[in-house]
Amino acid sequence: MSHYANEAIIFDVKPPFQIKNPHQLRLIWEACLPCFPNAFGTEMRDLGIFVSGDLALAHWLWRFTGMEEDHPAMQTWIRSTAGYHRHQGRWQIVHEHCSVPFDPETSKAVFSLEP
Repeated sequence: MSHYANEAIIFDVKPPFQIKNPHQLRLIWEACLPCFPNAFGTEMRDLGIFVSGDLALAHWLWRFTGMEEDHPAMQTWIRSTAGYHRHQGRWQIVHEHCSVPFDPETSKAVFSLEP
């Protein structure tokens, strides 16, 4: 959690959708982790990083790995964007947004990378 600024705003894919500090994010993940197996990982792709002075943006696609192929988390690709601010020589996340796209015809989430 030390990578997040104390005033970070996080928009997540699961409720409460807007998190206003890293302590709250930690509590949410502590409640969520029992739904996962004891060991798992993540796969990331399409990372883009943009830096200008003391501000930076990164965006990427990712999903969980290391679970049974039919586990729902293994079927979900998530889009993430993070905004960073360099303060006293240290980069910290000040904004993070995670989402899944949706099909406007069905209003259902689209979990794969296929159109």
